Amino acid sequence: LLGYTTIKDENLVDELLNQKNNIIKMNIATENKEELYRLLLKHNYNFSYSLCKAALEITNVNINKGNSLKLLTKAMNIDDNEVIVIGDDKNDISMFENFKNSFIIAHENNKDIQNKAKHILDKFIDLEKYIKED
Repeated sequence: LLGYTTIKDENLVDELLNQKNNIIKMNIATENKEELYRLLLKHNYNFSYSLCKAALEITNVNINKGNSLKLLTKAMNIDDNEVIVIGDDKNDISMFENFKNSFIIAHENNKDIQNKAKHILDKFIDLEKYIKED
């Protein structure tokens, strides 16, 4: 599997994670995401897990938003100082750590990671005051 796949049948998870394939990320939308999260932590899969508001995200341990964006900017010859990253959840921490122009949109569920980004925004639209036109 390549790219981003939404899985609604949690019975497929074990089969997918045990396969020799190129899974980068899975998003599992299930009411039992916390239970599934605890179950997956007991296994020795080569994936990391992030409980988000809507789903459980399962990501290949060698892939995250931060290092993926670094590879892209390098391939496109874009200076890291020209990149702005915006996030609001734990799966965005790698971007905050890899890019100095980092912003987090504050909400009740991310108070524990707001210090990971350089700037805190109340709303996405507030980013406008940080962007300067040349």
